[in-house]
Amino acid sequence: VIHHLSGQRALPSGYPLASPDGKNFLSISEDLFGGNRPNNIEIWRITKGRFSKDANFEPTWGPRAGQWLTPGRISIAKHCYAPTEKNNAELRPCGQAQVEYSQAQWKMIE
Repeated sequence: VIHHLSGQRALPSGYPLASPDGKNFLSISEDLFGGNRPNNIEIWRITKGRFSKDANFEPTWGPRAGQWLTPGRISIAKHCYAPTEKNNAELRPCGQAQVEYSQAQWKMIE
């Protein structure tokens, strides 16, 4: 990600998804088995042409998709390890997690 005014670069682990107010972006990377990428959820802040990583969560489940519900609340689709006879590395949906901004910090609620 490159800021259009300052030229500063940020290297999120996944594709950026801007918050509704444009002050943050979410990045999700799912890699439970390969070890080639992080398995994480990042929240980045954009202030005066600068990027800063405000939060980094590394869950034991795979974060699949994220959606901003409000500028301070995100819903994350969870995928969990569910081996079968045909595929011992299968992942299946296993609920939703919420990430919210409260008391000046981001918190995950599972």
